[in-house]
Amino acid sequence: MQIIQDSMTMNKLQLYISKSLREFKSVHSINASDDVQRHIRDVRRALESLDYDPAEKYLFYLISYIDGGAFFTILRTIPGRPLDHLATTIFVPAGLDIPREEMTDIVRRTTRMVSNPSVSAEDISDLHKLFAKEYAVDEDAPACEPSQGDDYACCLYGADTGHTLEDFYAGNLYRPGFSEYAGVLLVDASLGVSSVAPAPEADDEASEPDAEEDDAAEEEPTPVPSPRPQRREQRRIYRFELPVKSSELGAPIHFEIHTRREMTESPVEGYELLDDIKEGAARGNYLRYVGAAPRMSMRNAILCIVAALVVGCMLGWFLKGCSSRPAEADIIYDSIPEVVEKENSGVPQTQPQSEPETPKAATTVRPAGTVTAEAIKYLDNNTVWQRDRLEQLGLAGLFDDMNNYRLQRLVDIWGVKLKASERFGKVSHHAGQSIGKKIFRPQGTYCAAGDNSIAVQSYLNRIDPAKKK
Repeated sequence: MQIIQDSMTMNKLQLYISKSLREFKSVHSINASDDVQRHIRDVRRALESLDYDPAEKYLFYLISYIDGGAFFTILRTIPGRPLDHLATTIFVPAGLDIPREEMTDIVRRTTRMVSNPSVSAEDISDLHKLFAKEYAVDEDAPACEPSQGDDYACCLYGADTGHTLEDFYAGNLYRPGFSEYAGVLLVDASLGVSSVAPAPEADDEASEPDAEEDDAAEEEPTPVPSPRPQRREQRRIYRFELPVKSSELGAPIHFEIHTRREMTESPVEGYELLDDIKEGAARGNYLRYVGAAPRMSMRNAILCIVAALVVGCMLGWFLKGCSSRPAEADIIYDSIPEVVEKENSGVPQTQPQSEPETPKAATTVRPAGTVTAEAIKYLDNNTVWQRDRLEQLGLAGLFDDMNNYRLQRLVDIWGVKLKASERFGKVSHHAGQSIGKKIFRPQGTYCAAGDNSIAVQSYLNRIDPAKKK
């Protein structure tokens, strides 16, 4: 019976839909054959060779081979989940006589369907109709050389490469040179996605010449496009995240810098990097506020002179009544929302702006007022912390710093302020561990839109996935 099934499926295109979302899972198949389906695997390693923005949705294509034919896989990335994707694989049996125009239409329609956030039952029904056609098979066609090794290659098409995606369809789908790799990614050059994968060498001969070609055409096969055009600009991409004062003002600000020069420090005055700077569209660099930068430019010199005048005017006040003023380094380092507008002057505030009724001069720079025993009790007795309750207890800003993964602030500021809380001590500890391990890469916020609660254990699992307990 298996032989009969194979003969029936080998004159049709086959389709295999799978999803890699934390784990690999087969979703649906059309005209499936066991001998082919066993080769359908998770290909997230192919995506590892591409430097794309995981927050965006991309479409890439992948070519690979087995003895019985060629795989043409449509890869749709899942936004917000690096390397997770939906893979829709079209299997073209060796010797299947499918016109290039028909394959173009099938790939286009299939791509359009699987590009949607979800594939409906109606879409699946349309795919069954699309893959129902039978084609003639050349029994004498040579077998494909199976893909080898673990490494992937990359080819560009579109833009100014001189090649289109259609150049890889039908008779040009099988290219002997591609067999040297686990697979060959096809990337639209206009996307600006870079790759560390090599370019496969051009084949000496095409697998199938066009209908009316002469001897000269046989000696000049369709060349393989190379990914090197993206290298010629030598542009580097750096992505940065700039925190906002409060999540009520919106999400953190993301921006990119494209430059031919290597960057080694923060591009924003008054902010420094939390870690070594990383290059690539899929790698984020997180900034924190530290006050005026130490570099002395003409503008900085003028600002320092003005600040010095202000300090001179206030010096007498300091000498008379400010015996416990905070260290200057503390004032520059702290980036609390309540005092951030005044920090650049280098002058400590005599009254917190959020509590104008308090007559005492501030002796330390803190996110809010004195922490009450009620606040500590709330933190230690609850496994889920609510934004409004934290603010009622005088802990304004804590929720925003946790939600936006401002780990350095959780250690340096809140860790000191809330040292009496055993539960928050774990948050501060694992935030410090996360910074040191450099495993966790913050993406967006912890809470979804409209959610104003943080489950503490879930948060610890998120920021420090390699923790022992």
